[in-house]
Amino acid sequence: MKIAHSNDTTSKAAAESIAAHVPTLQEKVFDEIEGWGAYGATDDEIEVSLELTHQTASARRRELVKAGKVIDSGRTRKTRSGCQAIVWITTEGASLEDREAARAKRKRDKVKGQITRKLRAMSHDDLVSLLAYMEE
Repeated sequence: MKIAHSNDTTSKAAAESIAAHVPTLQEKVFDEIEGWGAYGATDDEIEVSLELTHQTASARRRELVKAGKVIDSGRTRKTRSGCQAIVWITTEGASLEDREAARAKRKRDKVKGQITRKLRAMSHDDLVSLLAYMEE
């Protein structure tokens, strides 16, 4: 299993030191999310329950998302700090509606990103012209 890291020496060393534990940690994170059922779990809830650092918990959850085992439920919940966080659910526990909502959210996010990049690349004059056109 390849562990993501930047090219600096400390990052490589950290990635190598955790490599042997990744499968076990992934299982623990998966089991934690699965245990919450349709209610799901935020990264913050996973961190607290499993006593993991944010970096470890979110990295293992991200790997599970990439593997297709965990998806964004389309819902958010407040964290300990009061911020809204994505609620994650296992794909086995996801209803068809959950999967469709997650798919629609990913599509919206992709389109938003494309629009944002295009708008940022536009000159001020082009943006003013676009706004004027939209107001017609």
